[in-house]
Amino acid sequence: MKKKFNPVLLIAVLWLAVSVFCWLKPAQEISDSERRKLDQFPKLTFSSAMNGGFMEKFESASTDQFPLREGLRKLKAAFSTDVYLQLDNHDIISYEGSLEKLNGPVSETSLQKAQDKLQSLHTKLFPDSKVYFAIVPEKGYYIPESAGYPLTDYAEILKLELPFAEKIDLSGTLTLDSYYLTDSHWRQETITETAAQLAAAMGVTLSADYTAETVKEDFLGVYAGQSGQPVRAESITILRNDILDGCTVYNHETGRTNGLYDLEALGNRDPYDVYLSGAVPLLDIENPNATTDKELVVFRDSFGSSIIPLLCEAYRHVTVVDIRYIQSIALPNFVDFHGQDVLLLYSTGVLNNSTMLR
Repeated sequence: MKKKFNPVLLIAVLWLAVSVFCWLKPAQEISDSERRKLDQFPKLTFSSAMNGGFMEKFESASTDQFPLREGLRKLKAAFSTDVYLQLDNHDIISYEGSLEKLNGPVSETSLQKAQDKLQSLHTKLFPDSKVYFAIVPEKGYYIPESAGYPLTDYAEILKLELPFAEKIDLSGTLTLDSYYLTDSHWRQETITETAAQLAAAMGVTLSADYTAETVKEDFLGVYAGQSGQPVRAESITILRNDILDGCTVYNHETGRTNGLYDLEALGNRDPYDVYLSGAVPLLDIENPNATTDKELVVFRDSFGSSIIPLLCEAYRHVTVVDIRYIQSIALPNFVDFHGQDVLLLYSTGVLNNSTMLR
């Protein structure tokens, strides 16, 4: 008698085989495409088994360590956008080939906390300084409402004012093309007008005489891996001139002195770190060939990394502070505030999630 095909048995065998392979294959520590650490399989102990902790961590690790996970992520992304016609995949949308993240609604609470935090910095650290405030619009600001995406109301965030600071509007100097297609950040070669506007508002001028040098041809930004969609690589370009090349940058975290561009960082998971070594709590930049004798302190997020090198041309000394990574209460131990110009340069994303400002 001919045996009947048993699909349930086949599925059980396949599932068992996948489970065994999942246990035996070496666990991946990092997802390069997603730029994050992957969950690891937990150790089974009596207490973790009894309190449910083992199964919770096991489930999360199984998802991260599943065989052929990267290929399945891309397949899922294709079905989500091409078959089910969803507007996003993992909260990443694509507009005219440019990827952007859906960041949710405006948080009035967060904007108020940002205002209070920056007011506190002014009162405690630099009450005698001339203070400037500029907001970097994330690229979703340049995606039209007619595209139909549920984007953050960036225009509402751009209305934020600080009573003690002169506000500089950067929005008119940028377009969607100012940003990388696969990343959140702007391209340095497209923001010379933005830098010139900042400089003019602060009473200095920039030469705008730069040599553009492509330092990486195959850059894929953070959204490339998160989206799971096929995208093309882009190039990273740095702008140079004799004055910028003569600047030295002291990194308080590493104790190293470098130039404005850290070419070794091109091998990092995020090659955007080439600009001022990326996310660093505190930097001191010396410019012996500055066009003025002025000093500047910049409180910034990651967008500042690529524009601050251009501003350095006009300042003898620039202090770069990122209070996402250093407690502001500790700053007097490292920074001598003595009336320097101060620029508060923050993106809409950070202002709308201001709990990260320490």
